[in-house]
Amino acid sequence: MYIDGVIDVSLWNRAGWNGILYVFAAEAVPVVGLLFDGQDAGRKIFSRWKHNLGENDSRELIRFSIIEGDITSEPDGYSVFIGTNPKAAISRAKTRGYDIEQQMLCTGRFHRMTPPPESCNLDNFKKEYSKYNSYILAPAIQSSQGPIVLFELGIVKKDVNFLSSDNLKKDHLEYVVLKKEPEWNGKGSGMIEAITSKSESTTPEQVTEAIAVFETELASGAVEKNIDPMVIDSLAEVGYDENGLILPDTVNPALVATAELVRAEVIEREAARMPLIDVQKKYVEFLEYYFSKPYGDMKTHELTPHQMAKIMAKDKDYVEAWKSAAPEMFEYLKELWSTANVVTASHLRRMPTLKAVYGGNVFPHPESNLVSNVGLYADTIVLPDPIFSSLGMHAMLQPEHSTYILAKNALAAMSYKEWAIADVDVPILVFVPSYFYLSDQLPKIIEVFSQSDLQNHLGKVFDYRFNSFKDIEEYFEHAPDVEALASSVKNKERFVFDIEENPLPLDQIGIILDDFEKKLTIPFEPLPSKMRLLKSLQGRFMQANNVLAHCDLYGGIPIIDAPTSWQYFLWKLECSASQLSMGAEDTLVTHVLHEDLRNIPCFSKVPAQGIIELRRSNKLQGMREVFRRGIMEISSVDCDAVEDVTKKVSQNLRDALQEYETHVQELPKEIMSVSGQAVALAGSVGLGIAAASTGSIPLAIIAALSGSSGVSSAKDIMKKLNEIRGSRKRLKSNPVGIFWKV
Repeated sequence: MYIDGVIDVSLWNRAGWNGILYVFAAEAVPVVGLLFDGQDAGRKIFSRWKHNLGENDSRELIRFSIIEGDITSEPDGYSVFIGTNPKAAISRAKTRGYDIEQQMLCTGRFHRMTPPPESCNLDNFKKEYSKYNSYILAPAIQSSQGPIVLFELGIVKKDVNFLSSDNLKKDHLEYVVLKKEPEWNGKGSGMIEAITSKSESTTPEQVTEAIAVFETELASGAVEKNIDPMVIDSLAEVGYDENGLILPDTVNPALVATAELVRAEVIEREAARMPLIDVQKKYVEFLEYYFSKPYGDMKTHELTPHQMAKIMAKDKDYVEAWKSAAPEMFEYLKELWSTANVVTASHLRRMPTLKAVYGGNVFPHPESNLVSNVGLYADTIVLPDPIFSSLGMHAMLQPEHSTYILAKNALAAMSYKEWAIADVDVPILVFVPSYFYLSDQLPKIIEVFSQSDLQNHLGKVFDYRFNSFKDIEEYFEHAPDVEALASSVKNKERFVFDIEENPLPLDQIGIILDDFEKKLTIPFEPLPSKMRLLKSLQGRFMQANNVLAHCDLYGGIPIIDAPTSWQYFLWKLECSASQLSMGAEDTLVTHVLHEDLRNIPCFSKVPAQGIIELRRSNKLQGMREVFRRGIMEISSVDCDAVEDVTKKVSQNLRDALQEYETHVQELPKEIMSVSGQAVALAGSVGLGIAAASTGSIPLAIIAALSGSSGVSSAKDIMKKLNEIRGSRKRLKSNPVGIFWKV
């Protein structure tokens, strides 16, 4: 993020800007004086500008605007805005060797002018400005004789923006004069940066530390080119008390924000030196300590996590054990992730690979088998720790239900542990914390974004213009009941509560919401079903915004495996008119592989060694190219795009398998004499890449084949294989071999 320093907020606060004045003279450009109460601070503002910009603001870095028209709750008059011109700031940064690619933080000040109705000063300024196409911006100070303009500190400018309050758009910097809450437009990334870079330095000690780190990095020359010179200049204004702590009123907030960003970069740089796998091993140790016994029982009895969790939730001893252990587990994970979150984030952000970030639910469905489908396309799967979030809800739920949720998610996580600690250069899977439960700020910000999305979405559902989220609440409150709401729905396809029910009768919504509340142990303020429904619909958009926030943080694409959550994710993109900052094609291909094709036998039987070997032999990119073949650039993620990509990926897979089968049939007959059978799809048994790509057949498979191969021992098979190994070289480089049995 680039932080501009045109406006030093602390200096402006001390200067006390309270208006403007105009000076007109014959045959001279007009002068606009910024009237300050504080003479010294006002002088410093313009002295610093002249030092950095010169006598003439040739780049028009200072943005000066006059906004006429009525503003709600403001007296008659016009508003004046002064701040940064973003285009000029970007151009200036480039000349210093820094390219602003994503976020830039600009600050501004505005003041409401209330001249008497008969005043013609503004009209005269417009006339004089149109005559000379320039003006002088200068400081003015109060004195006993009246305002005094400090002409020697004036700066020549050419641009002034004459605007109307009626025509201000949300992307205007001057929109702030309307004093409305700006709504996030959802474009690009940056949501998580609002969380991670937001000032946490609320104490002088923390501010002092951040500034000290900043000055150290500045002295080393590591950051100077991407810091606005005016931000650096504001260091001279910083004051300290007798204990060496910064005096808050003397430090520019832009300087604090810059210092904290630099400190965050230093921390991230240091965190990246810690091996990511060490964090993963710590988490896996935690899983095994608490859940290895039930996981072993589950495997022994061939149960699913859901079935095993149901058994555990019915056992009073289990319930009491988890109830007493929950606080200790929660504190351990909180400490682990509070320390290790920067390690996982720094490593993932630095990986120039395709990362698929799971969202839409607490954890993937136990039968999802993400690695066997998404793992054939994405380099790394990012999974949120489900235990920490489950424990976060522990006190709210009835003990039996809490035990079920905790056990099901933990047992599902256990099935992924081998991937998290696999010995590969690029991690196959990484467990990370959910910032939604770790951060105090993220839930609040996501709630605001989600309310905006819901406002747009429900406007289409009811064909009604909602001007705010409060309008929505009043709309639901005034409806007699859920049935009355249903009768006012104009677009029923968008009034979705749970796609999995296919469809869910509207008169059952209240029953389902009541059933959920029966699982709660903490009594909530009673809400009618219609308002609980509103909360549920908002929760869907919160899920969508949450996964986007984590994709921003890690630089990944989303995986959403719940149909309802996926639909709301699509609607979220539509509502905010946003495009994914990550590749839309990769998002859709990953979704299709996971949601639409995962039950194909050749996916469900891919062995662990096959997934690992794809990476060790550098064939994963080839596999991606197989799936993406013929898929043109996708401009948006929507239902039509999903259908198109599903068809294309399915066809690509069929074509690749058919091509591979043709190559296999061209091999010498000796291969068939080894196996005793023709090549078949992996859906039969699933030997995998170990046979098709590496030429190293596991002893278990050799033993299984020896009875029908006509050879007397495993030794004979290995001898034959060594003789024909050269004939298999072209298959060895084909990633599609992972789906085949030889």
